[in-house]
Amino acid sequence: MQVASYQNRNFVLSTLQELVFFGYKELSLELIKKRMQILENKGAKKLEGLDIEAYFLPANTEKAHIIVFAHTHNLWQLHPRNYDHLKDHADVILWNPSKLTTLQYKKDLQSVIEKVRSSYPNKTITIIGRCATVDPAIAVAKDLGDKKINLVLDRGHGNIKNLARSLTFISSLPIIQEILLTQFDCKGEEKIPDVPGKIFFTRSQHDQLMKWGELNLTSNLIQKRGSHKEDQILDLPNSDHWSPWTQETHQRIYEFIGFKHIDVSSFPKNPIQSSFFARSLLPILTKGWF
Repeated sequence: MQVASYQNRNFVLSTLQELVFFGYKELSLELIKKRMQILENKGAKKLEGLDIEAYFLPANTEKAHIIVFAHTHNLWQLHPRNYDHLKDHADVILWNPSKLTTLQYKKDLQSVIEKVRSSYPNKTITIIGRCATVDPAIAVAKDLGDKKINLVLDRGHGNIKNLARSLTFISSLPIIQEILLTQFDCKGEEKIPDVPGKIFFTRSQHDQLMKWGELNLTSNLIQKRGSHKEDQILDLPNSDHWSPWTQETHQRIYEFIGFKHIDVSSFPKNPIQSSFFARSLLPILTKGWF
């Protein structure tokens, strides 16, 4: 019985990991080495003293900003050229979590921020979180209580139980509730009112994952934040959950961070909807277990 229970728990955990970190892929060692070499040729250095893989990519000249990307995917899935537009504006931190659960993700992200802050006590740090990583990003910013840590939260949530319930009614089963509580619940909705830095939210009314009936989990998160004069909200018209940021979105976000005259011409000018499968079929598969 104990073996069966252990196997059931591992199955539930692995399923939740696949759902929460939907886009995370394991890559070939050959591709990782190739992209690692490209990143190092751009001046990136490994952050030492951490239990995770993390890199510091410095700006061309000394800058006052550091951007920490809280990706939902493996850092090597994006080619290093995707960060070239930031080279004249900010240092960039790229890293991989040690485990694909949001509570461990929060611990790893916090260790990265603490490491960076110890070396650069006066720089402004902006964490860019997306979808599942919004919840741990909020928790890190609140728990560290650093006014110079700001957040860009892209189409995410702060309540893993509501997200799980929106996917399937079986999320109310005790084994799932226990795993959600102990490994995935960063309590972002509870913590977001007390984040001392400023926050930039993006939201889509056509969001396949964040919408649940008449509810929008991103809107819920914004409401929990309350009124803060430096916060900004950007609705993304004609975009869905997986649509890439347009030039205008990049421009708005980087102005929020503090950059001016940044070249965003390499990004799409108009909104691009995701594939027919992601846009139309995936919501039926993920939101239809009722």
